[in-house]
Amino acid sequence: MLTGSSNGHTAPLTTLLALYTHTDSAALEQAVLAAYSKEQLLSLALEDADFETRKAATYALSVVGDLSYAEPLAAALHTDLPGVHQTVEQALWCLWFKSGRADVDTLMQEGARLLESQRFDDANVLFDRVIALAPDFAEGYNQRAVVSYLQEDWTRAIQDCQAAVSLNPVHFGALAGMGHCYLQCQELQAALTSYEKALAVNPHMPAIQSNIDRIRKFMDEA
Repeated sequence: MLTGSSNGHTAPLTTLLALYTHTDSAALEQAVLAAYSKEQLLSLALEDADFETRKAATYALSVVGDLSYAEPLAAALHTDLPGVHQTVEQALWCLWFKSGRADVDTLMQEGARLLESQRFDDANVLFDRVIALAPDFAEGYNQRAVVSYLQEDWTRAIQDCQAAVSLNPVHFGALAGMGHCYLQCQELQAALTSYEKALAVNPHMPAIQSNIDRIRKFMDEA
């Protein structure tokens, strides 16, 4: 274990990230794992009192970790330390996109690129392939749900959000997306339930809280 600070962690980890962040990810992964185990990084991300350490550990875990670390890491979304929950959100999305298969990850990256370019039909084809190759991979369903939402196919989007959440119960993105779809369908109670579940996982989503408040107000006045 490298040392260099009063707690034995902050300086070496932040130094490693500064040295390797702008190089290839393989070099960063090798350097981090030479000094820290994944379990140590998770522990630092969840428990260290210093927010710089938590941010550094969270980012490092997003690079070296896999999907199995996403659910325990999600507990850190409840921290009030400045800047930490944003880093945790970003780390979770990185982990959620890791299927454990290079071919599936390549399809996911290309699908995300097509989605960003608003080539929805082409993106849908790739996410279909992802789901066929990796039916237990939650993010394939979630990304296809995004396509369906943008194409205003609310029913299909809800079905894929449900599949994503069944595989990844802490996927606040899929839970929030499901709420959006139910809202479009005027199913207010279902939307409220989905939004509340999303906020229970990730309390730092003011837009979701605002939707909850508006739905409750409307239901109270009805």
